[in-house]
Amino acid sequence: MGPTSEPFAEPSSIQASTAASVHHHDVEHVDAAASRSRRVPSCESGIRQAPFSSSAPPRSSPASLSTTTVKRSNSPTHRTKTLSPFTSSRSRCSGFSLRTPSPLLRRGGEATQDATSAAATARARGGQRSPSTLLGGSPLATPPRPPTSPPMRGGALVLPPPPSLPFAPRRVHVWTPSSQLNRYTAACAALQSGDCVVLQPGVYYEELMLDNCGHVEFTSAFPGAAVVLRPSSPVAPALCIRGARSQVDLKGVVLVQGGGGEVEEEAEAKRCLKVGAATSVDPSSSSSAAPALPLLSVSGGATLQATACHFYGGAGGGIVVAGLHTRVRLDLCLISRCGFAGLYVRNGASIEAHRSRVRRNEAGLRVLNSFFYVYESTVEENKGDGVVVHEGSMGVLEGSSLINNGGNGLFLEGGVVKGVQVIASTIELNALYGVQSLRGSKLRIRSSYIRDNGLLPIREEND
Repeated sequence: MGPTSEPFAEPSSIQASTAASVHHHDVEHVDAAASRSRRVPSCESGIRQAPFSSSAPPRSSPASLSTTTVKRSNSPTHRTKTLSPFTSSRSRCSGFSLRTPSPLLRRGGEATQDATSAAATARARGGQRSPSTLLGGSPLATPPRPPTSPPMRGGALVLPPPPSLPFAPRRVHVWTPSSQLNRYTAACAALQSGDCVVLQPGVYYEELMLDNCGHVEFTSAFPGAAVVLRPSSPVAPALCIRGARSQVDLKGVVLVQGGGGEVEEEAEAKRCLKVGAATSVDPSSSSSAAPALPLLSVSGGATLQATACHFYGGAGGGIVVAGLHTRVRLDLCLISRCGFAGLYVRNGASIEAHRSRVRRNEAGLRVLNSFFYVYESTVEENKGDGVVVHEGSMGVLEGSSLINNGGNGLFLEGGVVKGVQVIASTIELNALYGVQSLRGSKLRIRSSYIRDNGLLPIREEND
């Protein structure tokens, strides 16, 4: 047989020639790879290419070419490994570098160790990474996390808190009572959105105007403080709010108008008593004369939130709410001894009264082309009707009481009243009808008591 039939014929000569050949071949490959890596970008060096061409002469020893003691990879060419930035250094294939030939394997292990150490020495001199070096030192290793990346803690993503919005400082103005008339009129006109006015206890003789002022708050210095706002003229409003940008909070303030209002109130009450039931049945004569100078006026789309406030003695009415999108909400308020009506809502406005009392006015509540919602409130002891609903209006009376009024408890003008609901309420002890609903108006009564009134209730025919 040929020379390859006896693989271990001359161990010493074969081992020496093989080690020398492998050492020379690996050094030549390292030098060629080092020179090529200086010219080729790293992104191109990972592409699978043909085996390196070496300038070394081909092996002439038949033993090195035909012996079965030297084993390479199963591939006819050198095994290559394309590394990406996402290749882990702990992968089982991480030992192979770019274009690095598969290490030689020999049963004795001596030639393999010698070749590996020689190749590592040559790579260190040429500046090339060793196959056994961790990927952390390679330019193709996983890039470091940018400084702006969110940190990781225990495998969970830790997000930084959102940046805080710039805080706008709130301006607080402290007013003290004075006998000087209209002392704070100019200061009130200069208020801006976000301002808060703290009123010390006492009487203020002012006629205040808030026109598109934004969000402004008027509050007493402490709960229960006797803060009285009285207009300098007996027939002028104490506070006028207008403009769609006006949003006013009124807390713990008492608005009082002069004695002239009480005189007019008594005169009007005597006139109503003389007319009798006719005045109550047809209130259009009194509703046509809308009050021009109420105690508090809200109009032009403005918004008012009044909490724990008292309104006394308005000659032209207590609170007048007028205009489309104008809104008023009352919480724990008292409206008393006002002419025309304690509350008057007209021309597309809306009012809500929660846990409030409307008492001893000419009429409790008048609504014209507007909306009302009365919740857990009491309308009592008014000289005329408790609630008067005119044309184009609608509303809800829920959990409330209409008691002991001089006219009807609830009066609905005929024609175009859109609808009124009475839910879980009590209407009793009124001088005339508990509920008077003329033909054409819409009324729904549910879970309510209507009893002990002067006349039997007249309800809608279609109900």
